Amino acid sequence: RAELELSHQEELAKILKRIATLEVENESLRIKSENSEHERNQLTEIVSGVEINLSSTEKEISRIKLAKYDAEKILKDQLQKVQNEIATLNHNFSLQLDEHRKCVALMKNENEKAKQEAQYIKA
Repeated sequence: RAELELSHQEELAKILKRIATLEVENESLRIKSENSEHERNQLTEIVSGVEINLSSTEKEISRIKLAKYDAEKILKDQLQKVQNEIATLNHNFSLQLDEHRKCVALMKNENEKAKQEAQYIKA
């Protein structure tokens, strides 16, 4: 009977030791779980921050694209105005050049007449 009692006590000691080991493992897993939850929360905050930055960056890109489009439109309009002014200046210059050529031809003609008159008078 004492042997049986001793055997039961040894079994009980083994069971109590196993329970203590399981409690330690359970506490370790609980701490790891809390740490994992904390890390998950930190990662969620980081991801949220990245998403906010991404959204802000996308808005800035859209704003820049719109500004680029506006600037291109303004430049195209200004280029068209300059091209129109150049065409007008070229046209006016051509008219003035034609007028100048007519005057030069007229002056040459008058000069020839004057030379002929001078020769006629000499003779």
